Amino acid sequence: MKNLAIILGVTNYTDPALDLPACALDVEVMETILRSAKVFDVYTLESKTGEEVKNDLAELIKRHSQEEIEQLFFYFSGHGQYQDDGFAFLLRDYDKHRPAQTSLSSEELDNLLRSLNPLVAVKVIDACHSGLSYIKSGKSLGSELGDDMKSRFSNCHFMFSSDRSQYSYADKNISEFTLGFAKSIIKSSNDDIRYRYIADFISDEFSQTRKQTPYFVSQGPLTETLGNFDTSTKGRIKGKLPQEEVDVLAASSVVELIVLERGDGSSPSQPSLLELAQRRAEAYVSQSHATQMVELLKRNLESWVIEGELQDLYDVEFNFEDTYYYLPKAKALGSWAENQGYSYFVEPQYETEYYDAPPSYGIGYTMEQLFPRKKTRKVISGITTSLSGMPFLTLRVTLKPKFEGLIRFSGWLTYVLSRKNVQLFYLYTQEKEIAWNSYEIAHSTNWDRVPFALTEPQEFVDFPNKFYTDFYEWALTKISSSLRD
Repeated sequence: MKNLAIILGVTNYTDPALDLPACALDVEVMETILRSAKVFDVYTLESKTGEEVKNDLAELIKRHSQEEIEQLFFYFSGHGQYQDDGFAFLLRDYDKHRPAQTSLSSEELDNLLRSLNPLVAVKVIDACHSGLSYIKSGKSLGSELGDDMKSRFSNCHFMFSSDRSQYSYADKNISEFTLGFAKSIIKSSNDDIRYRYIADFISDEFSQTRKQTPYFVSQGPLTETLGNFDTSTKGRIKGKLPQEEVDVLAASSVVELIVLERGDGSSPSQPSLLELAQRRAEAYVSQSHATQMVELLKRNLESWVIEGELQDLYDVEFNFEDTYYYLPKAKALGSWAENQGYSYFVEPQYETEYYDAPPSYGIGYTMEQLFPRKKTRKVISGITTSLSGMPFLTLRVTLKPKFEGLIRFSGWLTYVLSRKNVQLFYLYTQEKEIAWNSYEIAHSTNWDRVPFALTEPQEFVDFPNKFYTDFYEWALTKISSSLRD
């Protein structure tokens, strides 16, 4: 079986405003890493126009279509943005007036990669931009962890340089996420480098900053390795990094040596368990602290007053609930919770469904066994929690029409807590009237997810500003289109 690696870095955007000088070294460093692994056939695609890149990629996939692929590794460095409810990689000639032609959608890429039917699919996406409001991460929650992704790859490791609501950063030399990927190999005490270790290292590397939070999605076993990297190989990778970054790595080693020297010449002991516990405890908060944050969030949510053009068309109704039961698209939240283990005070909720079991064939089977039969299985239906005493768990804010014939809209918001973090989820729905004063959802966005540290409450408490701004603009666009048709 063959391992295939594809590298794409956009190093020379036609529009000078999109210039990303760091991408050139990103590509060089990643190419060194993948070739040093000595298990991949490595292909580095040239930074070309959208049409040329898509043709080159399709031709490469076609060339290997008859081969058995064990690992398929794809790396991208460049700009990214959301368009048409999906993530897109912006190519060299990107033009906002021709987005389909000058970018590569994540869905199109996944379909191409999936056609090779790899045993393991790996995507490392360093989509960074500085100064414009592009979003740089994976997909919205519905396709990020839902049936869409799972139907494409049975075993996968996806690494995104930042969460959906954040920027990814780079200096003039190298992108911070790609640097973290390289450092995970250089600083490992082992030669065999697992993808899980890389993700853990990068998570720790960025844990002290709020500006960029890498995000990882894995499915299947966590034992797959990138390759074997001995001391000389690690040195070769280190040699590709900018000198100032090499100095930082060297300084880290010096600091460790200095710490090991005491005034009396003896070697100090490692930090005590008490010291380590105290350091870790700094990131945790009490339930009363979390409750106060949620109470402040609720106050800001229920203080919204609709203004502008929609003010004369709609009334606002707030419904706070202490249950997750009524949430739309709850299966996506349950799938997310299933992937979090025990980190959060939430777990998937299951329901029983009937399905047709395939018939059994063979000598000695009864007639009953030769025909399909109904069986039951447990499937995810949503999320549930044992947490109690919170001001609310979910909010539904509804724009209720003042005139007959207007569309009704709702914004939904919920959250889950851990001892350290809170995850906010939100989506918007468009509803249709199925009888007088009776409605059902006609259209819904996917769940969006935004993480916050409980030790930094202000951004969390202020989130309603974004929630309502996006909701207003979304509803205004829909109703304007409807009334002007």
